[in-house]
Amino acid sequence: MGALNAIFSSKSLLGIYRDVGTCDTCGLCSKICPVQIDVEKAKLGRIDGKECIMCLECVAACHTSALKISLKR
Repeated sequence: MGALNAIFSSKSLLGIYRDVGTCDTCGLCSKICPVQIDVEKAKLGRIDGKECIMCLECVAACHTSALKISLKR
């Protein structure tokens, strides 16, 4: 199931994007991620985790609104 998810996650139109300027690197997003993606360390742009299941837990946990859901850029 994980391999199948990895194939489709890279083709998805929606993604989670991190704004480095807004992020205060508290680490809450990385701690809450159920598949243990290091969201906090992501550079500008899309969170590049093939294991991401788009549960949006990281987006909900972000108190600075540095994580956004957006169409593929």
